[in-house]
Amino acid sequence: MNARCAMFMAFLTGGTLSAGAAQDVWESSFPVAAVAERNVYFATRYVDVAGTEHRQEVWREGSRRLRRVTDRKLDLLIEKDGSDEYQYRLADRRRSILILADRTSLYHAGIFSDWQGVAHALREPRGPYRVVARGGPPAQVAVGLCSWSEVIVGGAAAPTSRVCWSQEWGLPFVIESWSEGLWKARFSVVEVRAFDSFDAIFTLDSAGLMEVDARPGQDISD
Repeated sequence: MNARCAMFMAFLTGGTLSAGAAQDVWESSFPVAAVAERNVYFATRYVDVAGTEHRQEVWREGSRRLRRVTDRKLDLLIEKDGSDEYQYRLADRRRSILILADRTSLYHAGIFSDWQGVAHALREPRGPYRVVARGGPPAQVAVGLCSWSEVIVGGAAAPTSRVCWSQEWGLPFVIESWSEGLWKARFSVVEVRAFDSFDAIFTLDSAGLMEVDARPGQDISD
């Protein structure tokens, strides 16, 4: 995998769990169908593996298109084309490049991204896992009510992640990881609301960016 695709993978997966397995269990634990066609704006903060905090803003127009801006430097646009396939455009303003990709090219590069994971800020773990609802009344966090579930990956005896899920918005309001004997928040929603969509929101400014086409048939090597 070349450096540009590796960077794209890190950007797509930033702030979320990783992807794949018993989909029916995942969808019943973290349902999105009721809100899939709503226009939702949400702002988040998350901590990466190096301990650095990042900020993101996401505008999701139903299941048609989405824009996600990270630290005002990485700008991702995902949009359905005429064949109902998602096309990806990533403007990396730190490196002054614009990467064009689709799901096939991402898979070829080892990037198992999907619309659900990006649009709803949570992906299935790849491989065996269990989701255990903690029960009880919903928790009150900064942006509203959510319900806690624990995620146990592989053959682990105890959960390593837990998610406070908002059914109203189809989002994890908080994701925590178990570290050094404590639950530590590594992702949280700091603002969420409906918005009125218009094309300007989903228009990337590509001025001054070198275009790199990573779609099939294109040379993406360094």
